[in-house]
Amino acid sequence: MSGEVSLPFIPADAVERAFPLETAMETQRKVFAAFDRGDAVMGKRGVIPNGSDASFAYVARASQNGPTIVKFGSVTNSNAARGLPVVQAYICILDPVTGTLKSLIDGESVTRIRTTAASMVAAQALAVQSKTIAVIGAGLQGIAHARAAIEVFFPESLILIGRSISAEAQELESEFLRVRISQNLDEAIESAD
Repeated sequence: MSGEVSLPFIPADAVERAFPLETAMETQRKVFAAFDRGDAVMGKRGVIPNGSDASFAYVARASQNGPTIVKFGSVTNSNAARGLPVVQAYICILDPVTGTLKSLIDGESVTRIRTTAASMVAAQALAVQSKTIAVIGAGLQGIAHARAAIEVFFPESLILIGRSISAEAQELESEFLRVRISQNLDEAIESAD
């Protein structure tokens, strides 16, 4: 048996280039349909708590003959003081025939893109065209959802609700005149369609 294993690591920037919003949304439509047909499988999430921190793992397959996907990572709250991400995650793709590890992917970028795409697909299916959209949360997911809502729905205004205002939120507000940041959840919900 060889002592060295070499496999491709796909970093966040490569994931983001490969999956613009519309491509990611189309993959989510296919996955939702696979779940409806019973072809996709999502195993139970494993979590090992460690005080306020945790390690986690998920196992899934999007189709009967597709590769098994394993996502694992950690939540380490003290990383914020270290200048490191609090949540770190990785995704392994296993060959559908041999089970061999084929690639390792930055998991946080995939999570942000997939979650945003799934939300936009659901919103398209469930919502009428809205003039004012409210996005609750101004972290990485909230910013990604706000950008996607602007791209997909072209609202007249978008209210981004956050407890604290990050530089990314301020950048979004300055980039799009129709974006307003608020810390008042009740007002934002009442104003939104």
